[in-house]
Amino acid sequence: MSYKHICKTCNKEFEKDDPRSHPTYCCQECHPKRIFKEYIPKLVRQRICQECNEEFLTTQRFKKHIKQVHNLSLMEYTIKFVYDGIHPTCACGCGQKVTWQNDQFFVKLIKGHVTQEIRDNVRNRLKNIPLTKEHKDNISKSSKEFFQTEEGIVVKRRRAENLQKWCDSEEGRLWAVKRGKEISAYALTEKGKLMRQDIGRQLHEHYKDPINSKNMSDVVKAWWNSLEGQEFNKQHHDYLREFYKTKEGQKVINEMRLKLIEKANTPERLEQASILATQRILSDKNNTSKIYHHGLYKSVKTNNEMYFRSSYELRYMICLDSDDNVSWYEYEPMIIKYDEYKRYIPDFLVNRQSDNELIEVKSKSLLNDPSIVRKCEIANEFCKENNMIYKFVIERDIKDYERSLNIKYNLWRTFLPINDKLHLMV
Repeated sequence: MSYKHICKTCNKEFEKDDPRSHPTYCCQECHPKRIFKEYIPKLVRQRICQECNEEFLTTQRFKKHIKQVHNLSLMEYTIKFVYDGIHPTCACGCGQKVTWQNDQFFVKLIKGHVTQEIRDNVRNRLKNIPLTKEHKDNISKSSKEFFQTEEGIVVKRRRAENLQKWCDSEEGRLWAVKRGKEISAYALTEKGKLMRQDIGRQLHEHYKDPINSKNMSDVVKAWWNSLEGQEFNKQHHDYLREFYKTKEGQKVINEMRLKLIEKANTPERLEQASILATQRILSDKNNTSKIYHHGLYKSVKTNNEMYFRSSYELRYMICLDSDDNVSWYEYEPMIIKYDEYKRYIPDFLVNRQSDNELIEVKSKSLLNDPSIVRKCEIANEFCKENNMIYKFVIERDIKDYERSLNIKYNLWRTFLPINDKLHLMV
């Protein structure tokens, strides 16, 4: 496959097979004559000795003079007087020393190294030239082979060090901020969203394989447990702590909070949260605070073990077992839905000889709590619809109930049964 180029001298269009070469001239006539004297330093071309100011007619006599009189080779003389005693390094920035060419001058670049200017020129020239798969494979293969050699490893390490220095500089930080804003803006476009979805799909397919998932997990865990990972984690936390103290950080926090509230307030999530909270209350036997008396109580009347969450509930259970007017009772018998996504669980459903009662046992201090008031309103409406009676029981009511049944309760939370009907397991 041939590629079209334009000659720099005559501006004629010509073709050449390899797009990665530098075919800037169509023929030898258009190519300017190149001589090594273009690269020889001026101090050497003048043939004036900088040590004794003696001038010579030929380069050979000049080289012989500095060797015999000053004991310097032409390379040492060039380093001393042209480069101020410092051996020149590669112009690409890798830091390696360049070679002395033809006993006349130092080359600018090590073979295989390029400067940013050359990269830009090649990139601009090849921007509109389609590369075949064969060319791409050859370029990739040669790059991999080079970076596996000792020289390639040194180049890679020095490039990384130079890049890190640049990123830590003011210019690098400004570039990172600008680039981050550009990426964020692009991600919000239609094309950016499609690209993110495509990348996510590819990663999902890749990590479906248990081997890939486990390998990646092991690598990540090993890195986070290493000294480098721990140091990075510490620096990252320090940076975030300082960032969130700024006005911009507070703005980010507020935006994140609003997004979370929007996600959490969807009907599906509210419904799910309400169901999970209800299930946790009914199933978890250790969700009661340690300041409340809680445990298991075996009812004599129903022969069931019930979990009480406060001493008030336990005392009320004992009263219900002692009351002959109670046929049966059930602890946390039902779930009443209200306000779309909320759920209310009453404490007791009591069947007396005359009617059914729905009982809520609470402390007197919670009488004016807005959530409790709302639950009482819902329970009253529910009882009217189902021909039931709703009662809100506080400490005073429990004491009156115990007094009517002749039950005493001492300060050590020990129940002293007056009759033989009580059986307490706490």
